[in-house]
Amino acid sequence: MSNSNPSFHAGDGDKGVNLDGKDGPPPSYDAEAGKGAPPTYKSIMDQIKEAQSTSSNPALFAGKSTNIVCKSAAVTISMLVSLALPIAMIVMASVYGSACPAERMIPIYLNVAGSVSISKLLCDLIGRASRQHYVGRGDCTEEEYDKQKCTIFWNWYSRILGLFLFAWFIAGNVWVYRLYAPSNDPLSSNYCAAPLYYFAFWQITATYIFIAVCLCCVSTCCLIACCACCKMGANMAEAKQDGGYGSAGP
Repeated sequence: MSNSNPSFHAGDGDKGVNLDGKDGPPPSYDAEAGKGAPPTYKSIMDQIKEAQSTSSNPALFAGKSTNIVCKSAAVTISMLVSLALPIAMIVMASVYGSACPAERMIPIYLNVAGSVSISKLLCDLIGRASRQHYVGRGDCTEEEYDKQKCTIFWNWYSRILGLFLFAWFIAGNVWVYRLYAPSNDPLSSNYCAAPLYYFAFWQITATYIFIAVCLCCVSTCCLIACCACCKMGANMAEAKQDGGYGSAGP
């Protein structure tokens, strides 16, 4: 009976036709191993458990866990979603640019904050995608990627933008909160368009609410991590004690 499968046809010697249609024997193990290790698809919890087992102290475990969470896909998706706010800030500043004579810096604040925020988010997203591409493909390690001049430049560029945004945010607090509450009369010297002003007001206030929620979450995570680290330390101490008794002579 003849073989009806056209994907491989045995010929003379070790030659044959592979699935891709190329003649010759299959590639050797050494040739394929040189292409780098295949990508891993561990979940965040698996990576955190691995970090816990390889950490020698609670501080090292906390640092590794934070690094794992920051590099997760959920954080990347959150960064993409957060682009909507700076875009809305630029739109509001463009529509109501001249509708706040009581404080002309409010539309300028929204315009500049939105533009710089978009630049920083895009910079961070491109950096994350580049890291995932080169490190995930096995072209270099995390340490080698962090030492590249391009990586160092973009990291510092992102930090400088972050510092500027922090200072600009503090200035925005002054411009927005000192005007509260503006007049709705366009003829008044204290007039500021309500959509513009209250958008800026709640953008700043929501930022403080978000920071408070994040602090609560971080405090809870730190408490859970401390409990896990204490348990890990107790298990290590117990294992050392059992090992000491086992190695002791009669």
